[in-house]
Amino acid sequence: MVYLPSTAKTLIAQIQAVEIYSHFFYYRGMKKAQHGDYRGAIEDWNQELQLHPDFAPAYFDRGNIRRKLRDPHGAIEDYTEVLQISPDCVDAFFKRGNAQRELGENEGAIEDYTEVLRLNPYFAEAYNNRGNARRETGDAQCAIEDYNKALHLNPYYAKAYYNRGLAHRLLGKSLAAIEDYSQAIRVNPDYAKAYYNRGFTYCDLGVKQKALTDLQHAANLFLKHRHMTAYRKIIKDLKNLEG
Repeated sequence: MVYLPSTAKTLIAQIQAVEIYSHFFYYRGMKKAQHGDYRGAIEDWNQELQLHPDFAPAYFDRGNIRRKLRDPHGAIEDYTEVLQISPDCVDAFFKRGNAQRELGENEGAIEDYTEVLRLNPYFAEAYNNRGNARRETGDAQCAIEDYNKALHLNPYYAKAYYNRGLAHRLLGKSLAAIEDYSQAIRVNPDYAKAYYNRGFTYCDLGVKQKALTDLQHAANLFLKHRHMTAYRKIIKDLKNLEG
C-alpha cells in the first residue's frame, strides 16, 4: 500500500469529485445500468453526449447496453464513434466484431478481430471469435488455425476446443472432432453442447451406444441448467435414435 499524506488524499478526492461533477450524467447512467435500469442509463448517456460529444466512455457503455437490449445496429454505431475518438481502442474493435457476428456480418467481424490482434496479439478470445466468423463463412481450415492460436495462448480454453471440433466435423474429420469435444469436456465437465455434438459425431461413425450416452448426458446437463428448449430437442433426438 502506498502512503499518501492527508493533503494529497484531499487533493485526489477533490479531483475525483470534479471529474464526477463534470460527467454527472455518465456516472448516473453507470449507476442505473448496475441496477438493471438500462433504458434510464441510455437516457443519461444521451444527455452526457449532448454535453460532451467526444466522451468515448459514454459511447462505449451505451454500445454495451444496446447489445444487451438486442440492438446490435445501435451498438455498432456507438463502437464506431469510440473508434473515431480513440482509433486504437482494442475493446471497441472486439465488441464491434461481436455485434457484427450477431448480425451475420462475418467479413466485417473478421476485419475487426484482425485489428484487435494487430493491436494485441495475445488476445485469445479474439482468435477464437475470428475463428468462429471464418467457420461461418465456410473457411473451416483458417478457423482451425485461429483456434490453434487461441489454445496456444490458453490451453484451458474449453470454447476453443469445442469450436475447433465444429470446424473439424465440417471438414469430415470426425475423430479429430471427437478429440476436441473430449478436451472441452475435460476442461469443463458441464459442457452440455460438447456432449451433444460429440454424440452426433459418434452417430456419423455409426457408434450408436456412445452417441446415446452422450446425448443423455447432454440432456441431463441442459435440464440441470434449466435450458428447457435444448432439453426438449435432445429428448426428441434420443427418441429418434432409439427408434
